[in-house]
Amino acid sequence: MNLFSKNLNFNKENILYNIPDGVDCFAVFELLKYFNNTLVILRDDVRLERFSKSLKIIDNKINIIEFPAWDCLPFDKNSPNQKIIGRRVKALFNLLNENNKKTIVLTTVSSLVQKIPNADYIKKSSLKIEVGKSFILRDLINFLESNGYIRTGTVREDSEYSIKGGIVDVFQPGETLPIRIDFFGNEIDSIKSFDPINQISIDKLKIANFYPGNEIILNETSVDLFRRKYRENFGANEYDNSLYQLVSEYKRVNGIEQYLSLFHEKLTSIFSYLSNFSIILDKEFDAVLESKFEDINDFYSARKEDINGNGKKYNLLPLDNLYFSKGDIKNFFDNKVIIKFNSNQSDKIDLDITANINPGVNFSTLRIKGENPIVELLSLLKIHKKIVITSNSIGGIKRLSSLIKAQNESVKLTEVSNPFNVNLNFSCAVYPLEKGFKLDDTLFVTEEDLFGLRFGRPSSKIRKAENFLRDITSLTISDLLVHVEHGIGKYDGLETVNSGNIERDCLRIIYSGNDRLYLPVENIELVSRYGSGTNVNLDKLGSSNWQARKAIAKKRIKEIADELIKIAASRQTAKTKPLEFPSDEYDQFCSRFSFTPTEDQFTAIRDVENDLTSGKLMDRLICGDVGYGKTEIALRASFMASMSGFQVALIAPTTLLVKQHVKNFKERFRGFPVKINELSRFIKANQSAVVKNEIQTGETQIIIGTHSLLSKKIEFNNLSLLIIDEEQHFGVSQKEYLKSLRSSMHVLTLTATPIPRTLQMSLSGVRSMSLITTPPVDRLSIRTFVSNWDNVLIKEAIRREIHRGGLTFCVVPRIKDLDKMYKMITSLLPDIKIATAHGKMKVEEIDNSMMSFSEGKADLLLSTNIIESGLDIPSANTLIVYNSDKFGLSQLYQMRGRVGRGRVRAYAYLTTDENKLLTSDARKRLDVMQTLDNLGAGFSLASYDMDIRGAGNLLGEEQSGHIKEVGIELYQSLLKSAIEIQTIGESQDSFEWSPQIQIGISSKIPESYISDITVRLSIYRRIAFLKTEEEIENIKFELIDRFGELPVEVLTLLEVILIKQLCKLSNIFKIDVGNNGISLKFYKDTFSNPEKLLKYISHNSNKLILKPDQSVVILKNLSNKKDRIKLVKEELTIISNLAD
Repeated sequence: MNLFSKNLNFNKENILYNIPDGVDCFAVFELLKYFNNTLVILRDDVRLERFSKSLKIIDNKINIIEFPAWDCLPFDKNSPNQKIIGRRVKALFNLLNENNKKTIVLTTVSSLVQKIPNADYIKKSSLKIEVGKSFILRDLINFLESNGYIRTGTVREDSEYSIKGGIVDVFQPGETLPIRIDFFGNEIDSIKSFDPINQISIDKLKIANFYPGNEIILNETSVDLFRRKYRENFGANEYDNSLYQLVSEYKRVNGIEQYLSLFHEKLTSIFSYLSNFSIILDKEFDAVLESKFEDINDFYSARKEDINGNGKKYNLLPLDNLYFSKGDIKNFFDNKVIIKFNSNQSDKIDLDITANINPGVNFSTLRIKGENPIVELLSLLKIHKKIVITSNSIGGIKRLSSLIKAQNESVKLTEVSNPFNVNLNFSCAVYPLEKGFKLDDTLFVTEEDLFGLRFGRPSSKIRKAENFLRDITSLTISDLLVHVEHGIGKYDGLETVNSGNIERDCLRIIYSGNDRLYLPVENIELVSRYGSGTNVNLDKLGSSNWQARKAIAKKRIKEIADELIKIAASRQTAKTKPLEFPSDEYDQFCSRFSFTPTEDQFTAIRDVENDLTSGKLMDRLICGDVGYGKTEIALRASFMASMSGFQVALIAPTTLLVKQHVKNFKERFRGFPVKINELSRFIKANQSAVVKNEIQTGETQIIIGTHSLLSKKIEFNNLSLLIIDEEQHFGVSQKEYLKSLRSSMHVLTLTATPIPRTLQMSLSGVRSMSLITTPPVDRLSIRTFVSNWDNVLIKEAIRREIHRGGLTFCVVPRIKDLDKMYKMITSLLPDIKIATAHGKMKVEEIDNSMMSFSEGKADLLLSTNIIESGLDIPSANTLIVYNSDKFGLSQLYQMRGRVGRGRVRAYAYLTTDENKLLTSDARKRLDVMQTLDNLGAGFSLASYDMDIRGAGNLLGEEQSGHIKEVGIELYQSLLKSAIEIQTIGESQDSFEWSPQIQIGISSKIPESYISDITVRLSIYRRIAFLKTEEEIENIKFELIDRFGELPVEVLTLLEVILIKQLCKLSNIFKIDVGNNGISLKFYKDTFSNPEKLLKYISHNSNKLILKPDQSVVILKNLSNKKDRIKLVKEELTIISNLAD
């Protein structure tokens, strides 16, 4: 394909006309024929990401360097995201090491106007290592320490490193995976990339490059320079000098990047890193550049007036310390070839360059008429030589193929990798085009042309639900622990205990009266975390109080288990008629869904379909982030039930959500013989009576309403399916009533963050659960900031949203805060239009206020947390939460889910009062919100929530006093065990004891092998729960990979774990091994098959002795410690076989 009809000759300034979105990336690729190196300056970071992906599709061998902008506002008190800083530093390093390859540099207007560290800084702070070459380990550590890398126990984030003997893990800035360097003496033995989640190695590498860990490094030279320059700029006492004090102590302050110029002798521009580069300017470049300079000046003016609580000025440097002027930008462009993209046609044929692009086919008229656009598409094959269909994802391609095949089986649609290099007459490709066009003899048609919107989603790794929940149970000093035998104590550290010249690592646990318990690490499974709590009384060692409390809790838990099993059993045994619905019409109904289901959404749909057609009652929890497609599952389930002749009830917490559902349901069911009605406070009394009558007669098949649907006055004709949306908003008594319905109908629960009780029930296996964790197309993660309230930041955040045509939510915890917040916002932005909503307003007033906001009649909605569940407003993309520490984790997450539903970047500002000290739980909640800013994190967040506030009683109204008595983890274990003993008859005592093993050989993880105590304890905990030889072999491989060859003590520890499992199988509570034999003591003096054991003892009376205390002694020469473990395992294997 030829984008240009002739060879091009370029002037100093050129305009390239007729370049629509999507073609612009191909144009950049085509221009590489004329220039070796090109700098492309794009409007924003979203464009940068799209360009990068598109160029890699066109040619994955192109050398692309991305240089993004900081993702914070000018003169912000918040620092940029560390990953973005890492990508920037890596880009500067790569620009200095181009290797003469054709290169495209992608950057943004924001990056262009901001000054950056000079090339000498990058060169002096760079390092290269190579496998097989000599390098001293200490030199690498010195480099990392001097160049902004942070030492941690386990490497998971950018610019972190850890040392484990001769192994160094490093996460280089801007890289997708960290690397593991294995030293053999003073030589690099191997370099491997590894997964930061499971820490397992992935690929071998030959070389590794290191560059600065940050744009600002705090070392002696830079801090001295900072101090000198700071005094020159802020000598007067009118400034807040806390920054000076903190940096002098080598502490990195939030927002320190705004003082970049104080840490460097000289700053420069990206142009100093480039040579022989042409420049391509994005469409609307001039307007965006002008707007950027306006923003910088506005922020600067606002910060000038910023006075803190102590009356001190903000430390504001002159504008030119960090930003270039318009004149500077003009000078950068001098003597360079400039090409400006323009989407319009040109009327100056001789002077300008015009792309050979013609308009595509308009399918919108067909869509409006309700006709099938695929029929029209296939007819175009007779007119056009080549047709290429583009989709945003592989799923979209598959769906297009199936629709075309259904229309005409003889037509072959071939998938190609590059849509601009095709020889076939009918092909398709994954490529992000929004609108079709004609280029040469090829017609491009997009999925948006055909269907009005994209139904593809970006492909992502499929994550299994069972692997999605992270381990958040690492122990820290002063954590409350529960020992199954001794009760609640406080973890006080890990201590090596020497007994008879044998060293063992033990957990030191403090009890009441400062009593201490030393628990061997191989028995660590006997303790569990209590969960978060304050004012908890420690137990007294040897006291009967703990055993009494545990017995009461076990009794109550047994009753809970009985009732849960009763409910589950009645549902399992209750036979219901499998739903029978017309499959052709169901397929037609499903085809109206405008998106391709993601893998986990598809799985959830299949789960529900199987449940409803199995002949058993369904009780399923669908957990998926806001806007991730839970409603589609409810729609399909409703179709199956209603078209099978049954009624469906959908309950939502607010009238607004009800209205939204009614609108969606009526739209999707249009043309099907299903009547849908609404029952909420919006419905007038006389209309409500008619609806209730139709529910009773069965004339209404689907009824959607608020909790008023739960009224016992409403009689259903043949209700078969109950759908509960946003279940976390319903009260206990309402849930109790719902629970009573569960034994007689199908129940489908939808939620983004299940309340701990619901999650607990699913994790306990009482209810089925399906997870949806894959984001919709073009969904960007929400950038979350946690900081003190800052007038300048808030003002500019709201202004930015207004400027891009969007809406802002501002949420306060209490109604009495609304008036104060209204005055604060109007003082910052006098002309702003504000709508208000809170729980004491009339329903009609709330709905009118929210409707007005959603229609854009107000710029900002000021409300309490009633916006947790509300309208889907794609244009609302900024959230400000006042005193965010007053909200729960689920509330914060639901509120954050109100923004970021469109295709633009959303921002959430969780503010706190700088004059108030946060509680540890509040700090933990806000840290979690900032950490879990990835998409699809609702389920992880609910598990954190369960950890922070406990699970609650699974059955409802009774308070969770027994959880407070025994701790969250032990409670879960007791409940799970009680359920298992009822269902499969396993012994409830099995997890309440652990074999005490003394083999006379040191078994531990030496501090020299894993120095970080948190990591060591985490490994101990994992080892203690190993059960099979395969699991032990897997962890051996992981330990060798992460920390190097296994010391003898670790190998012994792993063998002890195998011995422990053999003891469990044989009910052996205590084993002592000496030079002359083995002494065994059975738990509660019982053995599962005593006849076999006695027979074995009598047949081997020369080596086995049964003592009066019911212990068994095995006489054997075990003086050779090398063979001791092997011989002990042989004897225990024989005894465990007798237990069968």
